[in-house]
Amino acid sequence: MPSIEVVQSLTGATPAPNKSQILPKAKIIVASPSLANNSALLEYMTSFINRSYHSNYDGLVDTKKHIRTSASELSQKILSGQIAIAWKPSSDPDKEIAEDVIGCVSIELVGPGMAGLGLLTCHLEHRGTRIGQQLMEFAEDWAKRLGAEEMQLEILVPDGWEHEENHRVVRWYERRGYKLLRVAETAEIIEWLATVVVGPTKMRIYRKKL
Repeated sequence: MPSIEVVQSLTGATPAPNKSQILPKAKIIVASPSLANNSALLEYMTSFINRSYHSNYDGLVDTKKHIRTSASELSQKILSGQIAIAWKPSSDPDKEIAEDVIGCVSIELVGPGMAGLGLLTCHLEHRGTRIGQQLMEFAEDWAKRLGAEEMQLEILVPDGWEHEENHRVVRWYERRGYKLLRVAETAEIIEWLATVVVGPTKMRIYRKKL
């Protein structure tokens, strides 16, 4: 299965920012294996990823039971070469300062010509600065360099009811060319996620030709 992407914390999921809010282009780099042992950075990333997801999940899942990621999972993905990190434009990534990290994204080759997108996340303090868009563009270019011809992602959506933030996230991906492939039961795609939703949900599977 592709790497799982549920409701995501994206800069594009917020109203259009003023030009004064848009940061210079972030420094986005595939994470060095050395970062897998940087406990301060791993804990910092785990914290802002989970806070960002919980911000978007409010009213969709029980955020007291749901944890999107952990330091150990991030460490393993870094060692596997599956995480790219967005650093502040003014930062020096070689110094590996945790507070300089403003976002991340993961990809995984999941089949011939197919990459799975996951963990596309922007620090809450940097929403509205187009970091999410920069991370998406980097991930798609990265996947192509690895030989992928398509990108796939899965999004948790309400079934028969509305969730405003979720709707914005879905539209953000659709504007970027992701086409609905199919709709599945939540438990079919992520069994544990079905145990923490607060209402009827489905999983939408999207793909985009790169």
